[in-house]
Amino acid sequence: CGDGLPYHVFLSQKDPTLLDFHFMGGGACWDAVTCWSPGAAATWIHPIPYPIEPGGITSNSIKDSPLANHTMVHFPYCTGDVHLGRHLATYQKGIKVFHTGRTNVERAVEYLVEQGMIAPNRARQAVVSGYSAGALGALVHLKTIDPYLSRSTDRVLIADAPGLHFGS
Repeated sequence: CGDGLPYHVFLSQKDPTLLDFHFMGGGACWDAVTCWSPGAAATWIHPIPYPIEPGGITSNSIKDSPLANHTMVHFPYCTGDVHLGRHLATYQKGIKVFHTGRTNVERAVEYLVEQGMIAPNRARQAVVSGYSAGALGALVHLKTIDPYLSRSTDRVLIADAPGLHFGS
């Protein structure tokens, strides 16, 4: 994560032929001003202590979500870089932030496939979903996930509110 602690993904195994790669949203940061408001972090740069709370698109109820039966790989957001960074930044007073979201996603997908925890090449459908910063991560990581899929896999992108929020 952004603070240098280990990154973890959450896996909810259901139908192995239906996959959802879900990217958590949150505030983006790229300098001391955007990473911290006075006295507090302006984005989440610490490990997420719990798996995603089911609701909306991540609901376990088929009446609430068309993805309820999908095996979900949930990518928590804890790097402040919209899941796209590959570098270590040093900000105010020498505070370091590991903007390694891209690396985290690439390594997590590779690990899950190598360990046989998911088999994207056997999926009938692969959904890549995310909201806010996660929508941007979902859009870019289509290229990360695509090589693991078979040519016959139905591919779906759900990108809800991809950034560019101005004002309060």
